Amino acid sequence: AIPTFAAFAVEFMAWYRQNHRPRSFERSVSAIKALVPMFGSMPLDQITTLAVERYKRDRLHKGRAPNTVKHELELLHHMLRTAVRWEILAKHPAPDVAPPKVDQPRTRVLSLEEEALLLAACSDHLRPLVQFALHTGLRRNELCSLTCADLRRYPGFVVVESQTAKSRRARRIPLTPTAL
Repeated sequence: AIPTFAAFAVEFMAWYRQNHRPRSFERSVSAIKALVPMFGSMPLDQITTLAVERYKRDRLHKGRAPNTVKHELELLHHMLRTAVRWEILAKHPAPDVAPPKVDQPRTRVLSLEEEALLLAACSDHLRPLVQFALHTGLRRNELCSLTCADLRRYPGFVVVESQTAKSRRARRIPLTPTAL
């Protein structure tokens, strides 16, 4: 028998937790919570393109950000592709739903005044870390994972190792005089 979406979600998320980063898993848990009210009681093979289009329309109409809905739909498609790969489904039941259009945000750089206000609001022990982050563009996880060796390996650069980087690719970031 074909499992319901909710039953499959339990098994899928157990697998997902083992095969993805914790932050990715956390985002996916919130997406599952949004998907279950619409699809939870449906057998996987009865999820149709029309049902997914209605879900997309309803979520956007309720004011959810297009990027949030896009992530939810990506997870749904990943789940259905996995069900095919695990031979629970013969084929993906709703492969043709286009994600909502998402405007690409502009890269925003703090003004010198904003930077000064941010640094002034930091405690003494946090200020150097925030300043280093501002001048390198490192993500929180990358910053917290740095070792002294990452700073010493290439003078004038910081190294982000592949296992730490979001893209899973190592990179060298030049250090500004302020970051040094």
